[in-house]
Amino acid sequence: MRGQPVLVSDVSKSLNKDLWNPNSFSRDFNDEKNDLINCMTGEVLPNQPMRKFWEGFECVSKRLKDDDGKSMLLKLKDWPPGKRQAQPIL
Repeated sequence: MRGQPVLVSDVSKSLNKDLWNPNSFSRDFNDEKNDLINCMTGEVLPNQPMRKFWEGFECVSKRLKDDDGKSMLLKLKDWPPGKRQAQPIL
């Protein structure tokens, strides 16, 4: 609520690792559209299928390429979309 990060340790022991991996996210959000950001240039790639992000998450050869043929370093913009961001407490 205060807009401060929270650090939680040892949760991996309690999580189903089959649900928390790039393949699972790709499967669950395959064709859902979202904006991606090329971290190298700041360019926004609007309305991209989520699978384009998740398929290249661990495998550089599957990443989207820029105009020069270099693999992009991508991040999701405002995901999940439509979620309201926490407001700082003043």
